[in-house]
Amino acid sequence: MSNSTPTLDCLNCGRTGPLIRGRCNACYLYLYRTGRERPAELISGHGRCECGQPAGHLVEITVGSGGPRNRLKREWLDLCEECARYESRAGLVGV
Repeated sequence: MSNSTPTLDCLNCGRTGPLIRGRCNACYLYLYRTGRERPAELISGHGRCECGQPAGHLVEITVGSGGPRNRLKREWLDLCEECARYESRAGLVGV
């Protein structure tokens, strides 16, 4: 019998690693302290794609029209393998 903790995907952020009740250490501690799931803005690195799959790519995108009153801003987008291929073929992101 092995003493190692199994490595699976976190139920909240999708990060692979040792889990505590189905969540990574950061997500579990946040849930324990607050009683709520850890929000997406606190999850850094590869989380989940908008389609719900675990993300494998972190892509920088530019948002906004760049007009006189609208400023361009940069944001990060988590993409799974399938969505990254689609976005790359469409020329929307350089993956």
